Amino acid sequence: MKNRAALGIEQMEPAVGISEHVPTGIKLAYTIAEVGDLLGLCRATIYKLIGEGQLHTIYLSERAPRVLHEDVVGFLQRKREEAQERSQFIRSRLGAR
Repeated sequence: MKNRAALGIEQMEPAVGISEHVPTGIKLAYTIAEVGDLLGLCRATIYKLIGEGQLHTIYLSERAPRVLHEDVVGFLQRKREEAQERSQFIRSRLGAR
């Protein structure tokens, strides 16, 4: 196993207040398959979103990528905001006629 300095652990900020934002019974991190199930998307699409930077992963070990709960929620909030902006744009275009 690598030492803590090699992993950069000393340089990491402690996660303050995470439990305040996650309701009881909600996992803090999900596997790629779990994120797909939550969002109703296939694993390939989840990997595509990760590659595009729309979702972010952390690695609990070399072969254990996880997506944090807050990143899934943030992704959904961004998508909702994009949809609202599109709706407002369409309404403004239709109202201008």
